[in-house]
Amino acid sequence: MEKWDLFTRLNDLFAPMDCNQQVETYRALLEDWPDKQKPMLTEIAGFASIAVFAKMHLSDYTRLPFGVHHKAFFEAIPRGERGQKVNILAPRGSGKSTVITVFYPLHCIYYKYLYDQFGMESEKYILILSRSYGNAMDRIKDIKSEIEMRRSLQHLKGDDTWGEMRSVTANDILLVPQSRGGKVRGSLYKGYRPSLVLPDDLDDIDSIRNPNTLQKDEDWFNSDLMECGDADTNFICVDTVKGERAIANQLRYRPAWRNIFIQAIPNPDQLVHPDAEHLWQEYRKIYANTALEPQERSAQMEGFWTEHENEMNAGVEETWREKWTYRSLREKEFDQGRAAILREYQNHPVDRELAIFDMENAVRFTVENDGLLRTDDRLVRWERLSGATIFLDWAGIKESLDNCFAAVVAILWEPAYKSSYSDMQTPGAYGYVHQVWMERGSRGKQIEALCDVYRNVYDFLALRSRAQFNVHLFCEDFVDTTGDQKENFLRHYESISLAKEISPPLQFLPRQRNKEERIASLEAPIENGWLAFHKELPKIFIDQMREFPLCDFNDGPDSCEGAWSCKITETENERQAKRDRANQRVRDSQLLKF
Repeated sequence: MEKWDLFTRLNDLFAPMDCNQQVETYRALLEDWPDKQKPMLTEIAGFASIAVFAKMHLSDYTRLPFGVHHKAFFEAIPRGERGQKVNILAPRGSGKSTVITVFYPLHCIYYKYLYDQFGMESEKYILILSRSYGNAMDRIKDIKSEIEMRRSLQHLKGDDTWGEMRSVTANDILLVPQSRGGKVRGSLYKGYRPSLVLPDDLDDIDSIRNPNTLQKDEDWFNSDLMECGDADTNFICVDTVKGERAIANQLRYRPAWRNIFIQAIPNPDQLVHPDAEHLWQEYRKIYANTALEPQERSAQMEGFWTEHENEMNAGVEETWREKWTYRSLREKEFDQGRAAILREYQNHPVDRELAIFDMENAVRFTVENDGLLRTDDRLVRWERLSGATIFLDWAGIKESLDNCFAAVVAILWEPAYKSSYSDMQTPGAYGYVHQVWMERGSRGKQIEALCDVYRNVYDFLALRSRAQFNVHLFCEDFVDTTGDQKENFLRHYESISLAKEISPPLQFLPRQRNKEERIASLEAPIENGWLAFHKELPKIFIDQMREFPLCDFNDGPDSCEGAWSCKITETENERQAKRDRANQRVRDSQLLKF
C-alpha cells in the first residue's frame, strides 16, 4: 500500500472519532498489521492524527486522556491549506498553548518531508509570539527541549544556528520568538516571510483596560503582525477572553477568522444548577465553615457529596472531566468567586453591567456585651479577636466632587480554629469590617482620619478583649508616583501620629494587580461569610460595595480589599507559642552541638 493511500484511508477512519478513539484505533491496527509494514503505519498514523503523534513522541504532555475540545483544536489546524486565520478561545489549563505552540510546530517539523511529498507545502519560518519576549522564548524552548531530549526527535536538532534568538532545525525550518509590540514586519528567512504565525496569550487585563495601551496594541496587531506574512501565511491565535475589547475577542467578529470557542461547562446556565442549586448552597456552607477542623470539614463535604452526587451532578455536561469536574469548578467558585470562574474557565469576563457583590445577603454584625453577633446567629466572643488591620487608600488632594474619595477601612480579625488550610485561598481568618471613613480632603486630613480610626479601634479592643492583640496600619504604596511624595507623606504621618500619640509604624502595601480584578476577589469571602460588615457603616461605603463595578467611584471597596489582604490569621497566644517552640528548638540544637 502506498503512503498516500494509507494516509487517505486513515484520515477517513479517524474523521468521526474523538482523539482517544483515534489513539486506541491506531494501537489496535498496529497489533494486527504485518510486521514489515508496521513502521509505515506508525509513520502515517502520526501524520494523519496529531493526537496519535503526541501520544507517540510527547508522552509527558499526554498523561491525561484527551478532552472533547482537543479534537476541535486539531480540526481547526490547517492541514495543507494556506492563508488560513484561526482564533482559538479556551479556558485556562485547557491545553490550547501546548497543542498550538508545541504539538503542532513539532508535527510540522517532524513531517516536513511528508507535507512536501503530499503537496501540502511545508512550513519554512515559524513565528511564535506572546505578551512578553520571555513567554515567547519559553514556547520555543519547549519545542527545542523536546527535540533535544527525545530520541525519536533528536535528528531534527540544528547545528550552528541552534541558538537563543533564532533556531534553525536540521530540515531547515526557522523558529523565532517575539513579544507583543515587537518588530515583525520585513523579517525574511532565505527570501521567505513567516509561513506560520502563532500568537499565544497576547492580551492582558491591564492593557485592555487602558485605552491608550489598547489602541497601541490594536494598531500593532492590524498593521504589523497581520502584515508580517504573505497571502499564504497561516495565523493561529490562542487566548482566553479577558474582556470585550480584548484583541482575541474582537477576532470573533471578523469574517476572515475561523473561531473555536470552548467553555469548561458548555451550557453556562448550568453554573447555577437548574434543579439542585439548593443542595449546592448547603454544600457551600460546609465548604466555607473554616471553624471546623480541616479533617472534619473534608469528611462532611465528602459525606454530603456521596449522599447527593446524582442530584448535584444531574444533567451537567463537562468538557474535560479528567481535568475539570463540575464539582471542582463549583468549589473554585466558592473559593475564588464567580467572576474568576467566568473569566478563567468560561471565556466570559466580569460583566460590567452587573454588580458582583450580593450585599443584601452578606453577613452583617452588631456589637453586643459578649462579642460580635453575626446575622447567621454566631457569636464571636471578645477573646477570639486577634487584632485589626487598618488600611488607607489615599487620594489626590483636591476636594472637588470629580475627585475620588480617600478611604480608611478597619477590619477586626477572628482566626479560624486551625490557621492553615492548604485547600483554601483565604486561610485561617474571618474579617469584620468595623469602621469606615470616606471623604475628600487634604493629605493631612486623610492621615488624621487614619490615626483617629486607629485610636478608636485600639480602644475598642482594649476595653473588651482580655487577650493580647495587634493593630496594624497600612497604606497603599506610592509606586506610580514620582519625586519625593512618599517621603513627604511619611514625614507628615510621623508628625501627626506623634501629636496624637499613635505608636505603630505605617506600612506601605504595593498593589500591582488590576484594581477591578483585586476588588472582585472579595466576592468569595463575602458570599462565604468570611468577610462580615458592621450594621452601621457609612451609606456611601455600602452603596459602593453594592454597586461595584458600576459605581463612579470604588475607593471604599478598594480600601476594603487592601485591609482584607493584610489579614491576621493567629492570636497573640498562638504567635507566642510558635516563638516559644522555635526558641526551644534553638536551645535543643545548641545542646546537641555541645
